[in-house]
Amino acid sequence: MPTALRSAIVAIHAAPVLAVPALAQIPDEFSNLQFFPEDIPKEELVENMRQFSFALGVRCTHCHVAKPDNPSSVGDFASDDKAEKRKARVMLEMVKAINSQHLTQLPERGEIHVDVSCATCHGGVTTPIRLEDRMELVRAQDGLDAALQSYRNLRDRYYGRAAYDFGPRSLMNLGERLTDAGHADDAVAVFELNREFFPESPEVVFNLAKAYVDADRSEDAMAAYRAVLELAPDGWWASTATKAIQELEERNDGVE
Repeated sequence: MPTALRSAIVAIHAAPVLAVPALAQIPDEFSNLQFFPEDIPKEELVENMRQFSFALGVRCTHCHVAKPDNPSSVGDFASDDKAEKRKARVMLEMVKAINSQHLTQLPERGEIHVDVSCATCHGGVTTPIRLEDRMELVRAQDGLDAALQSYRNLRDRYYGRAAYDFGPRSLMNLGERLTDAGHADDAVAVFELNREFFPESPEVVFNLAKAYVDADRSEDAMAAYRAVLELAPDGWWASTATKAIQELEERNDGVE
């Protein structure tokens, strides 16, 4: 992955999103329009730009060239100097193709058509990436503590919005991935973080118990499995946790 993209993904804080410039700041005549029709009304074009800004959580100068003396103000709307603007055209063509070509071929498509937009994937962030993938990139670059802190920062900022999935599955996915890669202690830390936010979930606590086993922390594993029994005294979680406890006890007896 290119360094610039990695840096953009792992950045914990981003600049606040501002509204696009007022209509008076935008020219009445447009040049170098390649996706939108040349005769598009000014108000319609501005509204499209607003939607792009909100969908990606960026300012206008993310795609447009800024003024040399004012980085937050657009200096040249027509310029194609910024790669972000050239990429945006490709993405717009992709969205158009999905809606006009691919979705129209769905068999037995309902009368109420669901189309995709920039917000469908981006959800208010510049780079559409799953929470666990973003955390793994932070961990690879800055270490486990930074990754765990990134979760807290992102949750504080984006919880309740479409940017990231803050349900228990995201951290479980990351923890399982770390376990498979042989990073048992890091996996434990991730599962402990998950338990902090979902203490009443037997699945979350059960996965933490398994992580303790992988990290050779038998006493912690036993305590976690017993916590599962308290949360779910009947059913699959109870029977599976009971079996795991018995296996640990037999293993510990064998060691003694």
